[in-house]
Amino acid sequence: MDDAYSIRLAKTELRDAYNQGNVYRVVAVYADAYSDMSAGLASFYGTEAKTVLKHRLKKLFTRYHVELAVTISRFEFRVHWRLTGVGTSSR
Repeated sequence: MDDAYSIRLAKTELRDAYNQGNVYRVVAVYADAYSDMSAGLASFYGTEAKTVLKHRLKKLFTRYHVELAVTISRFEFRVHWRLTGVGTSSR
């Protein structure tokens, strides 16, 4: 599976989970190393961040009917190579 397809698949899963109000499907899209650094709020990392996200989503989905629309305008993948000189010799 290429990177662009993986991103589109995750976007679709996130959108569908939000639109269904399914907290656990939304949280499943996020990596275990997820960090929540929401502006004006305390920051949370890893497992704690996912727990806080679940709590916030439960409140959101209880209070409101939500509908998420995601638009991806462009993919750009960059690879940076660093040459260290290891294993090279000069003559």
